[in-house]
Amino acid sequence: MKVKLIVILICLANIVYSQGNSQSGELNVEVRAGVTIGGISPIPMPVEIREIIKYSPEFNAMIETQITKWFSEKLGVSSGIRFENKGMETSSRVKGYGTKIINNGNEVGGYWTGCVVTIAKISYLTVPLLMNLQLHNRVRMQFGGYYSYTMTGKFAGKVYDGYLRENTPLGQKIEFKDEQYAAYDFSDNLRKTAYGIQLSTQWLATNNLFVLTQFTFGLSNIFEPDFKTVSFDMYPIYLSVGASYRF
Repeated sequence: MKVKLIVILICLANIVYSQGNSQSGELNVEVRAGVTIGGISPIPMPVEIREIIKYSPEFNAMIETQITKWFSEKLGVSSGIRFENKGMETSSRVKGYGTKIINNGNEVGGYWTGCVVTIAKISYLTVPLLMNLQLHNRVRMQFGGYYSYTMTGKFAGKVYDGYLRENTPLGQKIEFKDEQYAAYDFSDNLRKTAYGIQLSTQWLATNNLFVLTQFTFGLSNIFEPDFKTVSFDMYPIYLSVGASYRF
């Protein structure tokens, strides 16, 4: 998937370049900022997750510097660098959910049935590569892909009001009742790089100020490939709303 995405991005850049022939198009520099809402989710929703009790998007911000090279009045290519946070807090009821918890100071793995609280917050340094299409003198669309480096990451939480079957679905039962809970922390298992696709639109509000919407869909699991405690892949899916200023 990663190789296919890179090939597609190169092809997009070549298409844009060929459309412009040898024209010396305009070069634009922008600064973007906004807030981001979304979540880190498995696709499709696995049978282990029976109910979403609570969802909080938390405060996620992004700021970006982007350079656009126009090869014609309608077509261009953009790249830049973006700092962004992608986080959430959820509470769910699960059955047979693979996890590892800290019980009496010891790490115990197995299958949890009960309630799970998850707090995720990942900071990325992202480089997008985007094709630009000028739909109207005030409206521009961008689409392409991105590649990210994980600067800091947290994926942790707790389990409560349920029980853990140790090691196997029929293993020894460890119960947590009333106000008892156990913590878990998979932060060290987050992958260092990520990639995905991006679609954004901009509307020119004044001479140089744009209203921005930006959708990103992760194509890589947030966890390292050899991490199998969580039995399903999880992908960051986020929408950003903000503004862009063109210099």
